[in-house]
Amino acid sequence: MVPKSIKKAAFLLLFIDRFNVYLLQNHRTT
Repeated sequence: MVPKSIKKAAFLLLFIDRFNVYLLQNHRTT
């Protein structure tokens, strides 16, 4: 079983990665 902290950290990294892609796309279109 995976500890909650590790699961939370992985989710956070995924969220930040998607957020960065979102920002990059916005920056390019503008």
